[in-house]
Amino acid sequence: MSCFIEQDIVSNNTSWIVEVSITFLAFFLGLLSTFLLNRLAEKKKRKRLKNFYISWIEFSLESIERQTILLKNHVYNIEKNNFSKLEFNNNQIHKLKDINNEELFDAFVISNRGESTENSRKLHNLGNHIEFLITAITDIKDKFYDYRTDLKNWNEDWNVSFLEFGIIIDNYILTHKNNMGKNVQEIIVLKNKFNQFDKSDGPSTEYILKNFITPVRIVFGDHLHFDNDPQAKKGIEISDWLNKLSLQKSKQTESYTNNISNYCEQFEFTIMKIKEIIDYFKNQK
Repeated sequence: MSCFIEQDIVSNNTSWIVEVSITFLAFFLGLLSTFLLNRLAEKKKRKRLKNFYISWIEFSLESIERQTILLKNHVYNIEKNNFSKLEFNNNQIHKLKDINNEELFDAFVISNRGESTENSRKLHNLGNHIEFLITAITDIKDKFYDYRTDLKNWNEDWNVSFLEFGIIIDNYILTHKNNMGKNVQEIIVLKNKFNQFDKSDGPSTEYILKNFITPVRIVFGDHLHFDNDPQAKKGIEISDWLNKLSLQKSKQTESYTNNISNYCEQFEFTIMKIKEIIDYFKNQK
């Protein structure tokens, strides 16, 4: 009888051990399955992030290349004395800053193929290049608005001074038409010639100075050789001021166009460097 009891006890113990082992095995397999699924999901997430980041950069570079063309056309128009509003296309490169840097580091360095130090260096350079493009676009906008404001103020100064110069010329003609025949006649000829000029395209300040203001100034100077005339003296003062304004505009325009042209060169160089880095990461598959 006791023998049967002992067999039952052994049988029960064996059954309990088997059940516990199966339970632990199932629990362990469940944990392992969850771990592997999470690892797979994280791997897919990193891959999606890497692909998204690269594709968004490539999309943004196309926009920057188009923006560079717009900038070059803008500079060309200004240099041809045809001021035009600077166009900005719909650039979305700034949205790259919203992506978590730690996730990028994990996707491109820690979990990426290749030597981690080199991956880190490439990613760091990529970030710097992108930051430059974002900052440069903002800087260019600021420079354009500043230039536009300066040009508006300059136009106001020029128009007021040029109008005053015209009034002085008219008064000089009325005052001296009977006693300064040669001088008056020269100024009338210059005035009529200037008035006949097609101003629809807007003559440059250089043209106005060369073909009208400076020749009139010479006549006023000739008058002062014979008579200390206040109108002639005032005309010379205004012509000198207009000449100074013209030089001021030339310097402002040259400085502005040089800045924009430099940005275009930097854009082209930066785009080339970014494409090299993107190719590096694309080849790590």
